[in-house]
Amino acid sequence: MKVRRLPLVDFEAKQAARYYKAFGPKLSEVLMHEVESSIQRILRFPKGWEPIDADLRQCVGKGFSYTVIYTFQDGEGIVAAFADTPPLGLLAQQISANLKW
Repeated sequence: MKVRRLPLVDFEAKQAARYYKAFGPKLSEVLMHEVESSIQRILRFPKGWEPIDADLRQCVGKGFSYTVIYTFQDGEGIVAAFADTPPLGLLAQQISANLKW
């Protein structure tokens, strides 16, 4: 299955990796590996995580306080956000609105 990331996803992940690198050089590598592992889990089990609204779901990463926000449209997985807090209410609505091209 094809997966696409919205532009800010990689930026957000790299910012988080820089943050964790300050605590230990390996932590940033572990975080980036966990982001990729989360995306692979999403592709294998697209409905495996709880919905946060009608179109979006969040996959909570292992070992870090980050979630990968995603959806599927036209058979394509779309990683919409990489966030350090669950997107509730207005933020979830804003992400959903930006996914409707």
